[in-house]
Amino acid sequence: MGKRQPRAKSSLEMVFLSALTCVSLALGFLLLSNHDGVKNLINEVARTEEDLIDLVRQIRDLSQDKMTPEEERLEAEKLARERLHWAAPGEFIIQVDSE
Repeated sequence: MGKRQPRAKSSLEMVFLSALTCVSLALGFLLLSNHDGVKNLINEVARTEEDLIDLVRQIRDLSQDKMTPEEERLEAEKLARERLHWAAPGEFIIQVDSE
């Protein structure tokens, strides 16, 4: 039996392999050159996560700080006094109790 001869690569295969090599080198260069941009995005995502965590904590704290009816009345009176200062001369603010 005769020995098999190794098949020679065709010129089309060589062109395809060289094009594929160029594309992979270009992608590698692009990824390496964009490393700082990726780092910046990662840092921004981390800052956003920290901001969201802070907001969740603030919301939780505010939901736990329930005002008593007396505190609500005092707060309403304080706001009414502030509004009186905002009223123009001759203008009156009328408060209607819903009780």
